[in-house]
Amino acid sequence: MNTSEPARGGGGGTRYPSEWSRDCNNKQVKVELRVNNQWVEIPTTEIDIWSNKDGASDKNTSAKVEFPTEWAGESVINIIETFRPEVGENNITYARVYLRERGEDWVLKHFGYCDNVGQTTRRGVSKMWIKDFDTIVDKMPITINFERGDLESHIITLINKINDESSIRFVEEAYFITSPEEQYAKTEGLSRVLPIAAGLITGVGLALGFFLNRPHKFQSNRDSVKDVLDTLANENNAIWYFEPYEEGVQLVFDVSQREGQFTRERFSQPEGDIRVIQNNATYEINPVTTVTLRGTALYRPQRNSPSVRKFPEATVQATSLAEKVKISDDSAEVADMSYLGESNATQLEEVVAEAKDTLRELISDEGEGVIDAVGKPSVSPYDVIESYYTCGDDLPDEVVPVTYEVEEVQHHIEAGKDYKTTAYVSVFVPNLGIEVIEEEYVEV
Repeated sequence: MNTSEPARGGGGGTRYPSEWSRDCNNKQVKVELRVNNQWVEIPTTEIDIWSNKDGASDKNTSAKVEFPTEWAGESVINIIETFRPEVGENNITYARVYLRERGEDWVLKHFGYCDNVGQTTRRGVSKMWIKDFDTIVDKMPITINFERGDLESHIITLINKINDESSIRFVEEAYFITSPEEQYAKTEGLSRVLPIAAGLITGVGLALGFFLNRPHKFQSNRDSVKDVLDTLANENNAIWYFEPYEEGVQLVFDVSQREGQFTRERFSQPEGDIRVIQNNATYEINPVTTVTLRGTALYRPQRNSPSVRKFPEATVQATSLAEKVKISDDSAEVADMSYLGESNATQLEEVVAEAKDTLRELISDEGEGVIDAVGKPSVSPYDVIESYYTCGDDLPDEVVPVTYEVEEVQHHIEAGKDYKTTAYVSVFVPNLGIEVIEEEYVEV
C-alpha cells in the first residue's frame, strides 16, 4: 500500500473552488478526480470502500461515493464522466481515494474509474461508483494464442494488447511478488513509455523461471482478458490484481503462496497495531478443530483365513485453535468440533496427510466472522489479524488471541466523523499447528 501526500489540483488548468478541498485536523478521506489533465479534490458526504477476493481479479477494490451535487456555487456532478467504453478514453474519469488514521500519513487506497453517476434520493446529494479496472478486463474479448514457454513474453504480449484496446491507466512495471519476506521483488525487463495523450504509461519487468506448461488458445467469442490472466496465474499457482499508484495502476502477479496463503501484512491487537472495537469472529465461525479419517482396508481376507481387515486410521487436530474455541462465553472447556470421514488411501502416511488437508479445507470453508476496528486504511484481503475475543472494552478472563485471515474489508466514512473498518475474516490456517493425535491400523 502506498503512503503519500495527495497532490493538489492546479497546474494552470481550470480552477475549482478552494472550498472543495479544505483541510482540517479530523479529515480522514480525500477523493480526487482527473479532470482537464489535473487532479481535483471534490467534497464528499459519505463513502464506503470494499476490498475483497470475489471480483474478476483475485483482489479488487470498489468505492461508493456520495457528494453534494454542487458546492460553493459550482456543480460537482457535471465534471464527472460516466464510463462508456464504446466512446473511448475521453469519456472516462479516473479517480483515486486516500484514507488516513487520525494524525497519520495518507494512504492511497484505491485508483479506478467513475461509473453509475447520478442522483440519490436525498435532495442535493449525488453518488458515483469508483470501480476497479478488473471490471474492464472482465468484459474485454481477446483472441490470442500462447505456446508453451516462459511467462515473461506472454505478459508483454498481453499488456500490449490491453494498452491498445482499453482505457486502463498503467504506471510502473508489472511485477511478481515472489515471497512473503520479499513482497515486492522486482526484476529488470522490458520498459517502454506510451504517449501521454493516450493516457497510458506502462512497462513490464518479470522474474524468470515462471512458465506455461502447455499451449493455450483464446477466442474472442468466448474468452476475455480476465480469462487469460486467470490462466497465466493458475499455471503458476499465483493470484493477480491491480495495485493502485498515484497516476495509475500496476499489474501484479503474486506467486508467494505457502499452504494456499498469500499473506501480505500482519496486524496484532496485542502489539497495538490495530484497535479492535468488537470481535466475535471465533464464535461466529465455530470451526472444526479435529478430523478423523479411516482409509481403505490394507489386507483383504483370504480363503480359509479369519475375516479380519486392517484399516489405516488417523486423527489430527488443530490443537492451538481447539484450545481457543470455547463452547460458550463462560466456559473454560475446550471445544470438541470433530469431523469423521473416509479415505481411499491404503497407507497410514497417506491417510495422515489427507486428514491434515481435510482439516485445513474445513477450517477455511467454515465461514466468516466479523472484526470491527477503529479506521485502519491499510488492512486488505490476504492480510492477517491477531485479535482477542472482544466486546467493547471487555476481555474474557483467559485472554488468548486468535489469528485470522482477511477475506473482505469495508471502510465506512462519514464527513466529520471517525470512521470504522470492518474485516470479514476466516481462521488463518498455516499457523494452526496441526498435530497428529492418533495414527494406527484398526482391525475390524
